[in-house]
Amino acid sequence: MTPSTPPAPTPPRDNIFKHAGIAFAVTLCAYVFFYACDSHLRTKNGPWVVDFQISTNQEPLLVINQEKLGIHDVRVLLSGEKATNTPGTVRFESPAHLETPYGRVRFHDLTYLPGTITLDVFGHEIEMLPRTLVFNTREQPWKNNTTFTLSPTNKIPGLKDRDRKGRR
Repeated sequence: MTPSTPPAPTPPRDNIFKHAGIAFAVTLCAYVFFYACDSHLRTKNGPWVVDFQISTNQEPLLVINQEKLGIHDVRVLLSGEKATNTPGTVRFESPAHLETPYGRVRFHDLTYLPGTITLDVFGHEIEMLPRTLVFNTREQPWKNNTTFTLSPTNKIPGLKDRDRKGRR
């Protein structure tokens, strides 16, 4: 007589819902962690803060500040122009906060603050970048407590005849 062989053990039955649930939980935790990390990176440097003022001669005066970059009290005087609107301060934090007392925002990239802001103010193009300041396509290094004066003779042709929405 031959000895009988024991029956092969049946493998445990896998539960697909258990594996799918674990994968979903791990993915959700990773997503929340990376989203929070990216959100912090996007806002950690803070926005550009531009104070739209009027000088004693009723000329437009912009005062630019950006705390994290160490940019303080950079003034841009638009000589030969007359500002009639009420002064105000604008914090360029999100695309929802782009209304300016005078002039208009031509371009903005606020993905990672402070980002890039390009203003069209009385026909002058003023661009704020973290590395440099640009007036009418000419770069200027950031200099704290400095006043830059822009005259009507160095305007960019074609900018002065547009409305707030960029239409001629």
